[in-house]
Amino acid sequence: MTHPNAPGLYFIGYSNPLSGNLRELGIDAKRIARDVARKRARLPAQTAADSTTLDPGRVH
Repeated sequence: MTHPNAPGLYFIGYSNPLSGNLRELGIDAKRIARDVARKRARLPAQTAADSTTLDPGRVH
């Protein structure tokens, strides 16, 4: 879940579980990826013209 003032910005907490940090980070990463995928699925379809406006480094 993200803060309403910072949509799309995710933070995960840090702990030192007995099961291992990398295992716990992997679990958190999967949760975040599922949330991002759900939110992207709800967005309207992007057209080719729209995609060029999302890349500020692209020369038009």
